[in-house]
Amino acid sequence: MYPGMKNPTKVFIYHGYIHAYVRCMNNKITEAKNKLKEMREQVKGEMEHIPRGSPLQNMLRLYYQPLRMNSLGKKAQIDATKEDILLQSIDAVKEEHPEFVPQYNSKFFIMKK
Repeated sequence: MYPGMKNPTKVFIYHGYIHAYVRCMNNKITEAKNKLKEMREQVKGEMEHIPRGSPLQNMLRLYYQPLRMNSLGKKAQIDATKEDILLQSIDAVKEEHPEFVPQYNSKFFIMKK
């Protein structure tokens, strides 16, 4: 028995609440892990359309991946498309290297003109 609890029925009810809470939290953790796995798979698939290459091309990939993960997350600052994120990444690379010519699958990333 728990200190100060004289009624065994209260202990049983208390344990029931704890078990229900733990099950609920485990479900939420599992859902979050599944969502993260889905996001990683989506971004990995998108990254296949941004080829590896020169150091600047690889820098583009380095910018894209975390920005895209953030845009898909629950606490995303803005609702950005994959094209929006690619443009942000290109701009970030071009800020330091204006001569950079990005390579990406233009049929997959449909840019607005």
